[in-house]
Amino acid sequence: MQENLVQQRHWDHGYKNIEFKKYNEKDPIASLICDYVSIDKNKSVFEIGCFPGTYLSVFGEMGYKLNGIDLTQGVKSDLPSWLKKEGFKCGDFFCDDFLEADINKKFEIVCSFGFIEHFTDIEDVILKHTALLESEGYLILTTPNFTGFVQYFLHLLVDRKNLKLHNLNIMDPFL
Repeated sequence: MQENLVQQRHWDHGYKNIEFKKYNEKDPIASLICDYVSIDKNKSVFEIGCFPGTYLSVFGEMGYKLNGIDLTQGVKSDLPSWLKKEGFKCGDFFCDDFLEADINKKFEIVCSFGFIEHFTDIEDVILKHTALLESEGYLILTTPNFTGFVQYFLHLLVDRKNLKLHNLNIMDPFL
């Protein structure tokens, strides 16, 4: 059985006073997206755990139609409203549990940034990601790596609560 290591109230509390903003050009993940993803105004992207839309704004700048899912309130109203105000094309947004959701569409890009490491059995989570891909689509997954000596030690000392919210077993770059 799949276990989510983080309760939704954690995210709701963190996003209570969120200010929507585009990505920072110095953000390493945004830079990688810009370097490796082709600009295409006829394709769509689906982000799992999409709220507050920071990385969707990268794809929006590249012309993609934006879609996503998150359990955070405002994902169906506030987020698309902000994205549209920024001039981005929006598709479907779902306020639902990704693992329970029945999404009957396929996308050229399916992505999540810092999502999969909050679950105990990532194989199921990754398979659910791939089920949304077009046959020639791309899957983009990122996760932090707290398993290196310095990162682990620092989290153990000053951020133990956050450390417990992550599945360290999957934070192996070779996995």
